Amino acid sequence: MNKRKLIAMDLDGTLFYPKKRFQFISRQNIRFLRWAAAQGHHLVFVTSRNRDFVQRVIEKINLPIDIVSRNGSEVYYRNEMIQKTYLDAKLSKAVFEDIIARHARTMLSIDADSVTNLLYSKGKIWYLNLIYRFYYWYQGVYREPYLIDNDVFLDKLSAHGDDLQRLLIYFGLSNKSKKLSHDESERLQKAFPELSILWIHNIIEVSPKSVSKANGLKLIMERENIDAKDVYVIGDSGNDIPLFESFEHSFCMAQAHPRIKQHAKHIVRRVYELQSYLEKDHS
Repeated sequence: MNKRKLIAMDLDGTLFYPKKRFQFISRQNIRFLRWAAAQGHHLVFVTSRNRDFVQRVIEKINLPIDIVSRNGSEVYYRNEMIQKTYLDAKLSKAVFEDIIARHARTMLSIDADSVTNLLYSKGKIWYLNLIYRFYYWYQGVYREPYLIDNDVFLDKLSAHGDDLQRLLIYFGLSNKSKKLSHDESERLQKAFPELSILWIHNIIEVSPKSVSKANGLKLIMERENIDAKDVYVIGDSGNDIPLFESFEHSFCMAQAHPRIKQHAKHIVRRVYELQSYLEKDHS
C-alpha cells in the first residue's frame, strides 16, 4: 500500500499559475489534485490569501483541503480554526513610520479580522482608486475586496488595532522596485527583529515573528500524524522559503526569482508535475 503524504501548495504564482481570470485552477492541476486525493494523500493550501477566498476555491474543486491562510496567521483543520495570531499594533506603526519617512510615496495595506486589503497612500487617492478599480476588474475570479481609506488605516495602527494580522508594503512593478523591496526587507528585519519581515517580489510582508507557512503546516502534520519526510511543499515566493527550508521534498516554480529558487531542492514548471515525483516515491 502506498504511504500517505501531505502535499502543501501555495496558490498565487503556484497552483494558480498560469492565471486564467475566469478559472481558478488549470484542468491539469485539478486532475492532479483529484488524483492525489484518490491516493489518500492529505492536501493543504498554504497561502497569503484570507480564508473566505480560499474556501471559495475549495468549493469549486469539491475536495477536502485544509488551510494555512494569511501566511500562517490562521490555520484551519477540517474546517475548524486551530490557530489565529495577531500582529502587535505598536510595532506595525513603528514599521509604517519608518517606511513613510524613507519612502513617502510607498503604498501600504493591512489585513485584519475586520477588513481585508485596507490601503494607505500619500498620493492622490482618486487616482489610486481609479487604478485599483481597473486592477480589481482585471483580477477576474482572483479578486478580493479592498478599501482605500487613510483614516481607517491609521486608526487600525492606533490603540484600536487589536486584530491586525499582517502589514504589506508595496514598492511598484519595475525591476528597480523589486531590488528596492528586497534590500528594504533585509534592512527592516535587522531593525525589527521582533517581527517576521519577508520579501515577496515587489512587496514586503510584515507578520508576527512566530508566524510562517511552515509553522502553520506543522500544526496540521501533528493532527494527521504525518512525518516531515512525508511532506511535499511547493511555492514561488519569499514567504515560501520557510517551507523549502523545513522540508526535504521542496519544489519551487520555474518562473520564481533566482533568490527564491536557490532554497528549494527541485524546480518545476507546473504543480501537476509533482505527480511523477510522488509516484516514484511510492514505487
